[in-house]
Amino acid sequence: GYFEYEAAHGTVQRHYYKHLKGEETSTNSVATVFAWTGALRKRGQIDGIQGLIDWADKMEEAVIKTIESGSMTKDLALITKIKNPNVLNTQDFIKAIKDTYDGKARPKATVPGKSVDELYEEFLDTRSYKAKREILRELQKDLTDKMITDFAVSIDVVVDQGPIDARFMSLMRCLDQMAKFETEGLR
Repeated sequence: GYFEYEAAHGTVQRHYYKHLKGEETSTNSVATVFAWTGALRKRGQIDGIQGLIDWADKMEEAVIKTIESGSMTKDLALITKIKNPNVLNTQDFIKAIKDTYDGKARPKATVPGKSVDELYEEFLDTRSYKAKREILRELQKDLTDKMITDFAVSIDVVVDQGPIDARFMSLMRCLDQMAKFETEGLR
């Protein structure tokens, strides 16, 4: 009945002393975040608090998406296969995770030749539901909650909150129906 979540981190003490001297650090806080989310998720499971479990899942997803989008601390940048990673100090890395969590961050590019921003604008500008469906499919791995909400509002539908994959599928089903109506009309 006892559970322990810990972030075993050999560099934290050294970085803490640098921080006390006013020096900038680039501490990878992923282990600490996951220790907290693991413990809070377990508390949510024990107490039956689904919102706490969902929050922990969303926070971990935000950490992973932030790193996969190319924003990371120096230690991760040294081992990544991502070209030209955005190397952040400790505080900026945590802010980047928060932006991802809040749905404010959008990755730089998703398909060759087009940025996420370009595809985002293209989705909002096009009138064809079939074209919107294809753009949404291209953006799938880069979607944020905010983008899904913006897209849903632009086509006048509501997509319930939940895991991003479920929200993507809900929006895709709406676009499928709209595209079908667009091509077949009322029969």
